[in-house]
Amino acid sequence: RALLRGGVLACTALLLLWAAIFLYGSFYFSCLPPAALLRPVHFAFRCGPPAPQTPCPTDPLPHRPPQT
Repeated sequence: RALLRGGVLACTALLLLWAAIFLYGSFYFSCLPPAALLRPVHFAFRCGPPAPQTPCPTDPLPHRPPQT
């Protein structure tokens, strides 16, 4: 009798584990977007107009080619 109860308990535990893994996988593949890099972004830092008391800003600015 105890062997039967242990077998039922083990089968129930395996069924619950399988259901949890299946539901997690279905949620993961249906709700989370794929990880993809669309295009690289390059940041550069530049200072404002030259002046002795003007510090460099700490905000990143998009890279722009030097003007000629």
